[in-house]
Amino acid sequence: MIGNLSRRERMLIGAAGGVAVIVLAWVVVVQPIRDGNRTAGELVPVREQVLTRRQDLVGRKAAIAAELEATNQRALPARRYAGRGGVGASEAAEGDGGAGVDRRAQ
Repeated sequence: MIGNLSRRERMLIGAAGGVAVIVLAWVVVVQPIRDGNRTAGELVPVREQVLTRRQDLVGRKAAIAAELEATNQRALPARRYAGRGGVGASEAAEGDGGAGVDRRAQ
């Protein structure tokens, strides 16, 4: 079929095929790379802010650890006395001579 075409027609088909290959390469290869670069460029300021916050946290690590230790030391006495207000199940069983009788039922 190509043999039946004139030289001019074959050149035109070849040029159209070349243009189609160039457009396809642009759409499949070049455009996704450009989109990825543009997206990465838009994320740079946000990533810089996140990095700055993380660097600040790393710089304050010792202060945060000291504050946590101070908070734990203040909370420790409260935890020691928190369990003394009520009677636990084991203490209730010891109180009735170990018989295990439920006094609420009597």
